[in-house]
Amino acid sequence: SFDPSSYSGLKEYGIQKILNQTAGIDLCFPNIEEGQVLTDKKKPKEITRHLTYYYKNVVLKVGKKGCLIGNKKNISFIQQKKKLAEGDTTGAGDAFSAAFISNYLNTRDLQKAADYANKIGFECVNKIGGRPYNREDS
Repeated sequence: SFDPSSYSGLKEYGIQKILNQTAGIDLCFPNIEEGQVLTDKKKPKEITRHLTYYYKNVVLKVGKKGCLIGNKKNISFIQQKKKLAEGDTTGAGDAFSAAFISNYLNTRDLQKAADYANKIGFECVNKIGGRPYNREDS
């Protein structure tokens, strides 16, 4: 899998260079800003479609709305099922990607993995900080 992680360094490194070096990877997890930088597209479906030329499956994270999952056969929007208020997004993208990979390895179902990842991302945003609550911290 590949998560571009930070759109600020992508341009400096070279967009085409990173796309060529990571082409063929099974799962790519950009957020909307990273996807825009990688593709020079604005709309989520256009971003996802463009990235499927490089990656087998694209999971475009679109914040509290949910995500798009796409490959050469299909692109689907997977809506976040819970109403997400503003919260601390620290670690939410990483938690989403980890949850997606874990579920996908068990189910081999992109839709189920996206639903599960949306759920875990939601739980992460509702906690303060990038780490789970630890009783010893209080």
